[in-house]
Amino acid sequence: MAKNEDFVMPRVIVFDGGRGGEEVVEYLKNELPILDVKRVRGSRIIEARHTRYGICMAVENELMPYIFKAELIVLGGFLVSQTVEWLRSRYPDQIFVAVKCDLGELSRAMMSNVMILADDKFKRTWQYRRLKVNFRDYNVMEPRCAHWRELVSDGTLAGENLELKDELTKYSESKVDTIVIMNTYFTKIEEDLLKVFGRQVWIIDFKKKLREDINEALGLKE
Repeated sequence: MAKNEDFVMPRVIVFDGGRGGEEVVEYLKNELPILDVKRVRGSRIIEARHTRYGICMAVENELMPYIFKAELIVLGGFLVSQTVEWLRSRYPDQIFVAVKCDLGELSRAMMSNVMILADDKFKRTWQYRRLKVNFRDYNVMEPRCAHWRELVSDGTLAGENLELKDELTKYSESKVDTIVIMNTYFTKIEEDLLKVFGRQVWIIDFKKKLREDINEALGLKE
C-alpha cells in the first residue's frame, strides 16, 4: 500500500501470555511495515490458569487498558489465541485477530508423517486437544519440548544446543515431511529444523495465515 500525506498508520497491539509475542511483532514489522505495532506482554497469571474460562478472564482483565485504543489487537500466542471468540463476543466493536496455523495446508500438502512442536503448557489446553483431531489420519510425532521455552528465554535455543539437537536427531530417520509449529517462539529454530530434516520438509507456522487475516480485518491489499 502506498503511503500518502493523509494516511495514518493503523495501530496494532500484539498481546501475548509472556512469550512468543516478539516473533509476531518482528514478523509484522518486516512484512507489514505500514502498521504501527506495539507489543504488550501478559503476566504469568495467564499461564497459571488451567481452564478455558480462567484463561479468558485473565486475558480480558489484562487487555482492558488497551481495548478500543488500537484499530486491531493481535492475540500473539497460541495460549491466548484461544480467547478470541470470547473477546469478540464481549467487545464486538474491537477487531481481534488470533495467531493460528492454517491446518488446511495439511490436506493440500498431501503429507503423512507430521511432527508437532508444542510445549507442555499448550498441550494441556482444550485447544490443543481439539487441534489434534486434525491429525488423526497422519503418523504423528511429538518431540519432548518441556524445557525448550527456557532455552528460548536465555537465548540458547539453536541447533548447536545439544539437548535440542539430540531430541530432534531421534526423529531424523522417521521421514518427517511436515512440521507444525504451535508455539510462536519455536519459529526461531526453523532453519535448524530444515538442516535436520532437509529443505523438502513442509513447515506450517502462524505467519502466512496471520498476514492474510490482518489484511482482511483492516481491508489492506497485498
